[in-house]
Amino acid sequence: MALHTRFTPSGVRLRLAGQRPGPWDWLLFPGGPGLGSESLQGLAESAALPGRTWLVDLPGEGSNLGQTHDESVFSGWPGVLLEAFDNMAQPVAIGHSTGGMFLLSVPELESRLKGLVLIGCAEDARWQDDFATMAQQHPLPAADAAQRQFAEQPDDANLRALLVATADWSFTPKGLNEGRRLFA
Repeated sequence: MALHTRFTPSGVRLRLAGQRPGPWDWLLFPGGPGLGSESLQGLAESAALPGRTWLVDLPGEGSNLGQTHDESVFSGWPGVLLEAFDNMAQPVAIGHSTGGMFLLSVPELESRLKGLVLIGCAEDARWQDDFATMAQQHPLPAADAAQRQFAEQPDDANLRALLVATADWSFTPKGLNEGRRLFA
């Protein structure tokens, strides 16, 4: 199915990834930062949800590069996120990882949503301190170099290299090679 695309006033991109009989609008928010909703295309297709299934990219995320990822985008938070739900009578939000954390950070969504699904998502950002401690105790020189390169040039290739360089923090020794392949 060819994706029908629409943009909100702040540049949130919504791409229609599927449509079946049913009243709901399913909005899929990817993890990240920087990861695009293309990462959820397979989920959108295989879930075969009743209603319309939308892949959502915030401005500057994934391939939604029409607007830069700068302060002007986030100065409108949470309105930028709320715009994704405008003109949808029965919205259900599905957030993967950071996408779920974004959804949880906006209490105004509660009155707009018919449902919320979280996939691989922390309930809040308290995990970040533990992660920072773990990263300090188990340094990865390649990750530091990849982080510097991504900071200098934040593009898909450098994001991919950064993910691959940090795979040791995300996978067991047995699953490490498969994890690197997945990140690549």
